[in-house]
Amino acid sequence: MRGKTLYIRNLNVKLGVQDFKESLNTIFSAFGPVLEVSVKKNIRMRGQAFVSFAHSEDADQALNEMQGFPLFGQPMDIQYAKIPSDVVVLQENDTEQLEHHRLERIKAKEKRLAELANKPQFQKLSRNSRNQADDFLPPNRTLFLQNLPPHSTVDDLTKIFDAYPNLKDIRVVPGGTGLAFVEYEDEPSAVTAKQALNKLVVEDHEVHVTYARK
Repeated sequence: MRGKTLYIRNLNVKLGVQDFKESLNTIFSAFGPVLEVSVKKNIRMRGQAFVSFAHSEDADQALNEMQGFPLFGQPMDIQYAKIPSDVVVLQENDTEQLEHHRLERIKAKEKRLAELANKPQFQKLSRNSRNQADDFLPPNRTLFLQNLPPHSTVDDLTKIFDAYPNLKDIRVVPGGTGLAFVEYEDEPSAVTAKQALNKLVVEDHEVHVTYARK
């Protein structure tokens, strides 16, 4: 038994997210209780989903029997997820362990982002086109900073963002990437800070402040 969460790819991207969630839930519930179905809708993760079971043996059976099953005309490619979903972690542990799991997942995501930022093919992308897309992200309690001075530290950013109430955490992506995450206790506090610092300039660097992707 390898885990309770399955990672599914090669899904038909022409269908809507809700249609896929309902279809996957119906199909995989035949193997046992399903805790959660998560269908990704951002461009990079389109055609991919995660299905979390209450019991690992149900996930095993579902993977073995549904591998290659043609869903809406395309055979599903099913693997065990490398990282358990939040709902599985909470099922097996307390809320403190869940928070630890979330923090570790965020750190791993930030590490991948830093590695991606250093790749030549990523650096060739239009900065303006990326920034314009990020400007339309929905509000949440975490801000994403781009184009910071490479030597920026947590202390440097704390002096700026602590001027706004309910600052919770600041994480600078290592490697001189000019990237950082600023987290507030709640969404309204993050919205206030973003609106106030939308034209932030640090040492001649025009910092781009958006909401973090979820």
